[in-house]
Amino acid sequence: MNTKNQIKEYSTYNALVNHPFALSALHYGARIKFTIEKPHSLLKAEAKLKRSPSKAEYYCLSVASSLAHILTICQQLEHSVLYFSSFSPTPKMKKAGIAKQNHLLYCIENYIVRTQSMYDRLLKLIDCVFELYNPSHRICHDLIMNNSHVQHSSIPNKLRKLRKSIKDYYYERNVIIHERQFLEDNIRKLEAYTILSTSKGPLKGQRWLIEDIKDLARQIVKNKTEEFSKVNRNSFIILGDIFDHLNKEYKNKRDILESIYGKPELSEIPKM
Repeated sequence: MNTKNQIKEYSTYNALVNHPFALSALHYGARIKFTIEKPHSLLKAEAKLKRSPSKAEYYCLSVASSLAHILTICQQLEHSVLYFSSFSPTPKMKKAGIAKQNHLLYCIENYIVRTQSMYDRLLKLIDCVFELYNPSHRICHDLIMNNSHVQHSSIPNKLRKLRKSIKDYYYERNVIIHERQFLEDNIRKLEAYTILSTSKGPLKGQRWLIEDIKDLARQIVKNKTEEFSKVNRNSFIILGDIFDHLNKEYKNKRDILESIYGKPELSEIPKM
């Protein structure tokens, strides 16, 4: 696939959901789930099974589940950009002191944390597709990159590209989780202006200060929207490229397992 087609097809969440790998693996996994899970159990967090899956079925279910989780985080990353400009505080929120500054900080921190979640979930997906079966708590960049099966594929180079596209957030993510809130000059300034305009004192309710707060908030939203949209686009393009390879690996593994353990019992997915 050439670069132009790749960018056109896989630069958004909707494009990734319609990638051949996603369409194949998710649909196949869903048909197995409908077969082996007890009625009225499919949508439960811990579904009950009518029987244990075969090794071939287990593989397909694991891949489908891991794939669904990374697609969900991609959707959340895309939605995060929209949340910046969607702040309409209710009277109850205003009474609790929730201002635009709080909303922006919350959205920015959530986005930063989720970039690493995307990468972690991708590592889990690769582990499933390649049948590595490492314990979830042990799966990390080095473990996957140093695996001999993965090393003989194009995955390592693509992982390096993806990690590079989100590397600016790796340090901040750890700081946010373990040490302190996200710090940036404009965010700090907005926080200070907001405190001055709402606390008792000579600047409380000053029109010029309120206008400065609005202008500063608009600039932060504009800058972060452009920044995060670019990161999403670049990351999704690389993900689409990774999905291309995983799709081939998935089909090969599935064929081998089905030839050994038999084809899964597949159910037709009922129409809603």
